[in-house]
Amino acid sequence: MNKELLAALAKGAWPMERGAFTMALQAAFGDVPVQTSVKSIRPQGRANNRNAEEFFGTRRKLRIIGDTALIDINGVILPRDNYIAWIYDALGGASTIEAIRDDLLEAVEDRKVERIVLNLDSPGGYITEVQELAEEIRRADNEKPVIAYVNGWACSAGYWLASAAREIIAAPTAEVGSIGVLAIYYDFKKAMEMMGIEEITIVSSQSPNKVADPATEEGYQLIQERLDALAEVFIGEVAAGRGVDRNTVVKEFGAGGVFGAAEAMKRGMVDGIGVLDDVLRGTVANRGTSEGNDTTEIIDDAGESEDSAMDKKELQAKHPDLYQAVLDEGKALGKAEGDRALETLKAEQATALETAKAEGAKAESERIAAVIEADPVFAKAVKAADPHGVIQAALTDGSSQVKDVQAGLYAAERKTTVAMAEGIHADAQALDGIQPAPAAVQGDDDAAAVTAIEKAQEMRGK
Repeated sequence: MNKELLAALAKGAWPMERGAFTMALQAAFGDVPVQTSVKSIRPQGRANNRNAEEFFGTRRKLRIIGDTALIDINGVILPRDNYIAWIYDALGGASTIEAIRDDLLEAVEDRKVERIVLNLDSPGGYITEVQELAEEIRRADNEKPVIAYVNGWACSAGYWLASAAREIIAAPTAEVGSIGVLAIYYDFKKAMEMMGIEEITIVSSQSPNKVADPATEEGYQLIQERLDALAEVFIGEVAAGRGVDRNTVVKEFGAGGVFGAAEAMKRGMVDGIGVLDDVLRGTVANRGTSEGNDTTEIIDDAGESEDSAMDKKELQAKHPDLYQAVLDEGKALGKAEGDRALETLKAEQATALETAKAEGAKAESERIAAVIEADPVFAKAVKAADPHGVIQAALTDGSSQVKDVQAGLYAAERKTTVAMAEGIHADAQALDGIQPAPAAVQGDDDAAAVTAIEKAQEMRGK
């Protein structure tokens, strides 16, 4: 019995096809032969990875074919190199997220590479870092088109990664699906009793749920809730990658089942069926429609397709420049429309504010006028104190400020002063031709003044 492998399989959640998981368990129990050389390279740290590479070969699986970077994702998917990864290598293959990420980043940075193909044949793997790698794939697709090609299996974690790509092309014999998370527990109590072994587990009193016992109803429920929560993340990621809602994934994508390529395309789980050479050449002809049915292009005499409709992913893959131009135009139109809407809103707000101010001023003016007119004596006094009506006008127009009233009073006073000055000037001109009174008359100043004024008035009257 391989206790380390068994412990690793039992401790975590695995988005993996059940058959592959069962094979690992059989290896742990010794039912499947594993090369004994694996034991000689049991790691004591990262330094021993060189020995592993000598035995298994490097984890890096990047190949450059023309302008395409091909990254193989084969076997069980694990976070990084360790003893379990090497066991899976002996069983049939393993890929590490650590190596896949390095290959992906190298392909993105390579100027000769124009697109990236993930070449998948995986039953799934351990859930740790799968979501992070899926996000790395999406980010890489923003730089260069990333296509997932399924040459065997894209199950569970394998399909999770495939769904993060721009499109999924499956080989005619490929199988995809197994969306979900599993954990298998074995009860060794009876076997241990037969061997005279008793296990005693002591858990801190503050942490009763630290070791959930699946043999009890409470423990089983705790584990079930944990797996369900992880599966919800899985389903949500697939839904986002495939451009569908959660219910579509739950109802149409098999509920944990696995489908062949043709059925998967009908259900919208893959975008087309072809061989790797077609993917590398960009000549995959057998593609699904938005309804999930197979379609065959009909070519007219001019060589153009009568049914040229394509989805966003296909347009971006086949015509990246056109896709970017349409995207930029859409952004520009959206910004212009947003700017127009904002300006309209500002104008409407300004108009509403002015209207409100005018209505408020009018109401206040009417109120002040009513207060003044309420007492006739007071109203008369106001009019007497404001002979020019400046203050009265300011009170009733509802818009005059203190400075406006002051300016009005000044203008009215100046007008009165100018009128008086003009009258005095005219009187002076009229008196200009009057002879001085005799000495006897001059002696009486008051009488002389009265006589002079009367004569002046007579002359003005003529």
